[in-house]
Amino acid sequence: MRGLRRTAAVAWLEVCRWRTDYRVWMVFVLEAALVVRSMAGLGIYGVLNGTKSTPWLLPLLFGDASVARDSVKIMIYLGVTVLFCNAPFISHLTPSVLLRTKRASWVRGEICYIFLGSALFLFFLSLLSLLCVLPTASFSQLWGSSLYRLLNGDGVERILFIHALPLPEGLMERIYPGYAFAYTWITGWLSFSFLGLLTMAVNMGAGRQGPGTVLAGMLVLLDPVVGWIASWGPDQARWYLFSPVSWTSMEHLQGVEGGSRLTFAYAAVMYLLFIALLIFFICRKAKTMEIEIGRTT
Repeated sequence: MRGLRRTAAVAWLEVCRWRTDYRVWMVFVLEAALVVRSMAGLGIYGVLNGTKSTPWLLPLLFGDASVARDSVKIMIYLGVTVLFCNAPFISHLTPSVLLRTKRASWVRGEICYIFLGSALFLFFLSLLSLLCVLPTASFSQLWGSSLYRLLNGDGVERILFIHALPLPEGLMERIYPGYAFAYTWITGWLSFSFLGLLTMAVNMGAGRQGPGTVLAGMLVLLDPVVGWIASWGPDQARWYLFSPVSWTSMEHLQGVEGGSRLTFAYAAVMYLLFIALLIFFICRKAKTMEIEIGRTT
């Protein structure tokens, strides 16, 4: 029990450091502006036209990113890479934390912090998307008349009210919003955690900050590249299997998008496998890693 308390204390200490970390504030402020810019128009459209919208809109934020320039999803994931860019989170507090908790509890706490930080960031995005449409929210099992009218109506209205927010027609026709929200939340949390752990593992292996963030960023930018390749034809959709960031877009699932081989079971198993391998490496590396302020070797 003492080891669990120490692990939890380290994880919570990292979250508490957000209050004085301007980098974290910048990420949350910019992501909030991005979500509001993308979704506030949907609530305004509902008020003006007397239409409703489901509050489970997180899947739209993680929609297809084949056009990276206007992709909300890509900007969200780049925010995640910035959030965890300082892994393995060495600071002036680390020596005193190590003295109180020992190295094993410290590294477990930093790993748990990545999972906790990913969940908090995803909860923040979910709450913002709900608040944007709260005046016209409907908790029925359908996506809502606002979305259906914008999907099938005038393209000018779509540009005016939901600029850069994708409306995946196949997803809205085949999947209830509650199921889509649950899928996006689970895979989003796993993908955020995977990128954070990847950043931590690579930085620890390299002995400095930077390489892990670069690799995580490359995986994020691989998503629109794979989406572009998949647009060549149904047979090319198999490339989604090799892009972990693409797995959070539910419209890429088998049965939703033609030709896709991606399934929820595949995404979940591969995320868990990658996460387990990264945790194993991090724990092994932490046993021999020298820790100094401002430097990891």
